[in-house]
Amino acid sequence: MRVFALFVFAVFVVSLGAGCSSASADGAPGQPRGGSSGSAGSGQGTVDEEPSRLQFESVDELPARAQILLKVRATPAKAFQVRFALPASGGDPLDAVLDQATADTDENGIASVTLTAPSAPATFNVRASVGRVSTVVTITVKDAGLATVQVQPLYAGFRSITTWVASAYPGMTCAELPDIPDRDGPIQTLPAAANAAPQLTEVPAGSRLAITLRSGHFVGGCASVEKVPPGPIDKPQIVQVTVLDRPIDLGASPLAVSFGLTAPDTAWSNLLQATNQAVSQAFQGTSIDDVDALLDAMREASGSSLQLFENTRTAENWDAALRSFWGATASSKLRDATVGWFAAGRQKFSAADHLFTGTFTPIVQSASPLDQRNADFTLLSVAGLDGSKVGFVDRAQVSWSASSDDTLLLGTDLYFVASELLQSLAEASALEGPTEAQSAAELLATELDCAGVGVTLAAAGANTQVAYGTCDGECLTELCQSGVAAIWRRGGDATGLSPAHLSITATGGARVGDTAEVVGVSGTWLGALTAGEMAANTGGLLTGVAPVAE
Repeated sequence: MRVFALFVFAVFVVSLGAGCSSASADGAPGQPRGGSSGSAGSGQGTVDEEPSRLQFESVDELPARAQILLKVRATPAKAFQVRFALPASGGDPLDAVLDQATADTDENGIASVTLTAPSAPATFNVRASVGRVSTVVTITVKDAGLATVQVQPLYAGFRSITTWVASAYPGMTCAELPDIPDRDGPIQTLPAAANAAPQLTEVPAGSRLAITLRSGHFVGGCASVEKVPPGPIDKPQIVQVTVLDRPIDLGASPLAVSFGLTAPDTAWSNLLQATNQAVSQAFQGTSIDDVDALLDAMREASGSSLQLFENTRTAENWDAALRSFWGATASSKLRDATVGWFAAGRQKFSAADHLFTGTFTPIVQSASPLDQRNADFTLLSVAGLDGSKVGFVDRAQVSWSASSDDTLLLGTDLYFVASELLQSLAEASALEGPTEAQSAAELLATELDCAGVGVTLAAAGANTQVAYGTCDGECLTELCQSGVAAIWRRGGDATGLSPAHLSITATGGARVGDTAEVVGVSGTWLGALTAGEMAANTGGLLTGVAPVAE
């Protein structure tokens, strides 16, 4: 009995020892993430169907999204079905995936499964098990590495490209960057030449990218890239970016403009010639000739002594005295003195390099560049003369727009009194000669010899010291000067009741600055000129530049 008892005890100990050596402290295997489900029964065999040992081959650190073939060796090298899983207890595997849940060992006892690493850095376990025998391998996923991206522009526009600047937004798409161009991303290049393709270095590989490209801030584009593989700088990945023009920002486009006149231009010459006749008629007014016109003007300038002046004029026959003083051309003396001035003024207008100059100041109506449709026009000069002193309304509103090919379209209307314009041109021409006069009226009074007129009229009566009342020769000289000034003003008002109208339309190619503001324009303008019954077309060259900041 003692021998039998010892035999039974020995068998029990051996059986117990064999069971304990096959079990793993890790417990039952779990299910893989993303793999296909395998048969659970074939891995749950008897003790004789389990390997004594399972062992993974060593695994280095993996880049994100990399794929690797994991191998596990079963000892002894028999046919086993190995179950694989990503246990949560071994760390978060994120979006890692096994391509299958089970795999059979080959003749060498090796079973394989493909692991796709997660898209972000992580540390986690992969478990392999056959029945109660299991083992784990720890997987460490690092960044996907770095890549070099060469950004090639695709630009079909007309703007002058100077340099290209590329940038990248990791983890973003172009849908999140709607502007043209958008701001630069956190990864940027230095400016590259217009004929070169900038390269982005140290770009995160294996992740989504929004690649932007711009020249200045007036053209730009974006391309979305799902991922680029890592690679050295001498083997860049090519990304093409379609580059578009940023819409012209008229709201940020003040301009100094010039309207030139195409020679010969008969519209303006005909208008000024007809105006000259109207001014000459206005000089005479209701008087019979220039002698009568001057004495009538002197009478009106005498103020409260108007009747006394007229009585003395009649009694002392001042008309005859003035005709005698002025001589044979007395009846047209005033007009003859100014005819050369007007001819020179008309010539001055026709020969002007810049017919009109002025400034466009945008009227900002909203934040969108597409909504800037109006500007204020300030007329600075007409044929070189001060635009506020030549009979023009020197403020006008401009309607303007810019097309996609950078063509600037504009229209405006100018109103002016043609007689004031002509007299301003004549005055400027008259004062160009050697004279101390400060105005055309002052010079005309000198040409008519108002000092001599005063002495002559004072001497016509019995009392040569006083012409009438307390008015002596010096007083009559001043009345002559005042009368001449009144006649000159009357000439300026000759067409005042029927202002002329110039309707301008213009087109020109715009040059844009860094932020798509207009910095220059070159083109042509057409004008419909109407004055009274006259209607004619005119036009010339349009140029403009951004004003110089003070």
